[in-house]
Formats: sequence, C-alpha cells, structure tokens
Amino acid sequence: MIDVPEKVSTVINLVEALEDLDDVQNVYHNLELSEAALAVLAALEA
Repeated sequence: MIDVPEKVSTVINLVEALEDLDDVQNVYHNLELSEAALAVLAALEA
C-alpha cells in the first residue's frame, strides 16, 4: 500500500510509461492507495 502521498505521482507515471512502451502488451499491478494518497491523485487530475 502506498501511504506516502508524494509517491503517488511517481508510481502512476511509471505505470503509464510502461503502458506506452511498444514492446509491452499488458501491464498488471496490484496498487493499493491510502485515502491520503487518493486525495493527492484526485488533486493532480483536477
């Protein structure tokens, strides 16, 4: 579980970068975010 809000954007960027690679067909993760981390993610998307 990611409970450090500052790490949220780093992890999301990593997943998106993996999805964008031409050689990668599928990206799977079991990412769990704390409530504070979800609030940071929502603020970043707004």
